[in-house]
Amino acid sequence: MKPLLLVLTSALLLGSCKKNNDSSPTASPYGGKLAMLKVDYQTGKFEGGKIFTYPAGSYVSDSIPIQELHKSAGDFGNITLKYLPTGDTVFFGTIIWMGKGAMAVPQTLDGVNKFAPVQLDVLPPDSTKVKYYGSANGIPFYDGQNFASIWKSIAGLNVTADAIGVGHAKVGLFLYTPSVGMGDPADWDYYWILYFRNSY
Repeated sequence: MKPLLLVLTSALLLGSCKKNNDSSPTASPYGGKLAMLKVDYQTGKFEGGKIFTYPAGSYVSDSIPIQELHKSAGDFGNITLKYLPTGDTVFFGTIIWMGKGAMAVPQTLDGVNKFAPVQLDVLPPDSTKVKYYGSANGIPFYDGQNFASIWKSIAGLNVTADAIGVGHAKVGLFLYTPSVGMGDPADWDYYWILYFRNSY
């Protein structure tokens, strides 16, 4: 009886060690939220956004689960951002060489008035820990000096405070350039991407 008990105990211990050492990402019991907050490239002005909510068990804690698919603009190109846990497209926009493309997904953004303010601004994230999207055309995201000013446009929003303070957000920055070649920076926009857990 004792040898059998020893074998069973050893098997259980080995199984638990395997689980503890498994470094693959797993979904938590929380739901996920993905906020895309639009900021004008030239003025740094917040222009609205979209919040996607995903069901319990869909939150992945170690990264932003977004895949970027980019078709370079010979004449016509596009960029797609896909949310991997569901396969949903959260952004699709066309890119036109010597012209101007347009965002098709989301079809509309919620206006600025839909985003409640908070009293204290949220401090900017470490720029080296931000995940960057949309840089395929060689256009710089920022010159190292205006990173804080890009963040400032969303620092006073309730969704930003919730994401960073409560939801432990992973942060991304997406630069959408619908016009390239002799592109006009007046056409371009940043999108802050806040991926965080939804615990309510």
